[in-house]
Amino acid sequence: MHIKSDFRTAPSGVRSAYTFVEVMVAVAVMGVMVVSLYLGISASFAIIQRTRENLRATQLLVQRVETVRLYTWDQLLNKGATASFQTNFTDIYDPLSVTNGMGGGVTYHGNIQVTAPPPVSVLPASVSYRGDVALVSVSLRWTNQTGTATFPHVRQYQTLVAKSGMQRFVYGSR
Repeated sequence: MHIKSDFRTAPSGVRSAYTFVEVMVAVAVMGVMVVSLYLGISASFAIIQRTRENLRATQLLVQRVETVRLYTWDQLLNKGATASFQTNFTDIYDPLSVTNGMGGGVTYHGNIQVTAPPPVSVLPASVSYRGDVALVSVSLRWTNQTGTATFPHVRQYQTLVAKSGMQRFVYGSR
């Protein structure tokens, strides 16, 4: 008895598997894609961190300028006469974060400088009310670290404060 089967073998030149070169190219392409993905994710976290630091610096500057506007003219010009007006200040961005058992976060160092009357480049000498105006400059500096590299940052905010300014409205006329 003879049974006929439909089983056919493929010719020797036709193969259904991938070659070693094709597999290695696919692995290399996938490796580049994975590395690029992780680099993109880490870069986005670094950008978010820098944006947070810049936003906090802007908040600190605006906060200090707004409180300066509430001081009286005498308190601004006689900085040593009141303990509430501090020309140097320090603030920590994230005091609750903990790094190696110590407080973490970015430390901001600020300085407030009052110049009365303001320089001629800011307010011309011909202005009649020049003696009743002061230039308040608030500067802020901080340093962040990426690996072993440190990057210092400086931000400054300037405004003019008048002798008959906001403090008369808040505290009443003197």
